[in-house]
Formats: sequence, C-alpha cells, structure tokens
Amino acid sequence: MKATGPRYERETIIRWDEEVDQAEVYTASDVVCRQMRKRGYDPVEDNGRSVVFKIPKTEIRLPVKKRELSEAERAERARRMKAIREKAAS
Repeated sequence: MKATGPRYERETIIRWDEEVDQAEVYTASDVVCRQMRKRGYDPVEDNGRSVVFKIPKTEIRLPVKKRELSEAERAERARRMKAIREKAAS
C-alpha cells in the first residue's frame, strides 16, 4: 500500500458487530498499515491506496475515562489499604 492524497484523507475506520468475532480495520494510513503488519496481521484486501485487515475483536481497546476521586474517597481508600497491609504483615 502506498498512501497518496492529502493527510486529512488518510483515515482509519474500525467496524464490528455483535454477530461476528472479527473486527474489520480499513486504513489509508501508511503508519497504521505498518503497525498492523508488525503485529502479524495480513491484509485481506489491498487496493493500492488503502488496505483492510480482519482482527479479533478482543484486540480492540477503547479508552476508559479515569475516575476522579474526592479527597474523602482518597482518604477512605488509603485507610482501607493501610488496614489490609497491617493485617497481612501480622
């Protein structure tokens, strides 16, 4: 694959549904294509300007928003952890 065209058109799209265990990764980005090949995935379709990979859905990780703790929650967790450590030490 050779990415051509403007950089803003070099998109990557990940699609999957609940019925199939595989996700489809369409990319027109050289960087993403190299990463996929480096991870051992072979393209199922190569159009010259874009490629399509099939990967297990379990390989996809969505970002999880980090939970913000209040000072009271942080203090309570610290207290509980201290009690656990003291119990384990004895």
